[in-house]
Amino acid sequence: MNSHALLQQAADLIQAGNVGDAAAVCRRLLASQPEHPDALHLLAMATRSSDPQGAERLFRESLARAPQQPSVRVNMANFLRSSNRIAEAESLLRQTTEMAPDFVPGWYNLGILLRAAGRLDEAETCAARTNALSPAWEGLLALVAAAAVTSSPFTCCAWGAK
Repeated sequence: MNSHALLQQAADLIQAGNVGDAAAVCRRLLASQPEHPDALHLLAMATRSSDPQGAERLFRESLARAPQQPSVRVNMANFLRSSNRIAEAESLLRQTTEMAPDFVPGWYNLGILLRAAGRLDEAETCAARTNALSPAWEGLLALVAAAAVTSSPFTCCAWGAK
């Protein structure tokens, strides 16, 4: 199986909640390509609950190898947010929206973070930007509000999203 197929398989497994198998697929790819940024990213996603310190290291390695990949920044920001490292998460999300201004998950997740922090005007600006970029994200304000209440950030596992 080629690297693209393995990455897609790992992403699908993560989306299905099968993080153990996803981690195994990522490790298989990393055995032959130890610095593959997407495999590092997906392995971080797969291990963020079971090995938070290892996941953070993997996120950082992936960012070092592919600093322009916005999905890594968004997922790492959500990881940091779940660890109550709000300032670091916000910084990563702001970097994402600056470097990839058309990347919808960057604006969406920044809006969730700001809404949870009670910074409603800023969250509304992010929601408007998200909606302008992707009107299909219907009910965005409700999602932002619900995420703030439930503290369940959107997880962008679109490893190849640009």
